[in-house]
Amino acid sequence: CCGDPPVQGTFLDYYATNFESLEAFLGFLTNTGPMWFLYVLLLLTALYTLWRQITKTDSLQQLIPKEFPIPRYLYLLLFAIGLGCATFLVRLVSPIDRFPLGIPFGFALQYVMMFSVGDIAFRYGWFDQMTRAHVRSWSITIAATLILFYIYGFLFLGLEADLSVALGGPTLTAFLFGLAENVICVGMIFVLIPIFRAKLNHQGVLLQNLSASAYHMYIIHPPILVLVSIAFASIRLPPIVKLAIVFPLAVILCYLASHYVLQRIDLGKRKRGIQVN
Repeated sequence: CCGDPPVQGTFLDYYATNFESLEAFLGFLTNTGPMWFLYVLLLLTALYTLWRQITKTDSLQQLIPKEFPIPRYLYLLLFAIGLGCATFLVRLVSPIDRFPLGIPFGFALQYVMMFSVGDIAFRYGWFDQMTRAHVRSWSITIAATLILFYIYGFLFLGLEADLSVALGGPTLTAFLFGLAENVICVGMIFVLIPIFRAKLNHQGVLLQNLSASAYHMYIIHPPILVLVSIAFASIRLPPIVKLAIVFPLAVILCYLASHYVLQRIDLGKRKRGIQVN
């Protein structure tokens, strides 16, 4: 369904097809799969590091405000709406389902803006300034946005509509989807963060261990999922039974590989870096 060639023969046969031509080889190199957001994060971090080096000069430091409170609700809502309009324009050229260079440029603008706003929020202590009023106002906004978008879909698209029109292109559905998506995303920041900080801002030993392994589990999960799925492919079981077996087994293996291999390699590198410095 995604345009990928069917898997036939061995894995070596499948991957050998990626070296049959220059175009196939370039596609293989730029196919980031589920790791594309790390690629984008690395690029944004490099640009931010460069920006921090540039702004170290006294002349630029004087232009940066020492205090910057959370903008008012109206300004944040206008920011979300403006970001939705800009996202719609980007998706006229690059819809959500296109991945040039392995990156969904239909989301690129959102990631750049949220990365920038996240840095500003951390530097000016916005997370400590979020209140119940933010949770209440943005909860209402999210609910209203969802209701209005679903009413539009029910009245003008129908229950069996082709939802691909929302992915991009010069359509009203794509425009409204871009607006709703960004308003909800901005709103979720001001709803989830205060709730989690107030109600779930503690961890036991088990949760601390799982949290420390989460990043590495994300990195290692694709090959483990593939190998476990292949191991059960020839076993005749109902799909729901296979899911009940494969899902927890894959999670356990991902955790073990993360905790006992990747996490320790990462920790060893950090210790060596500290000793060198």
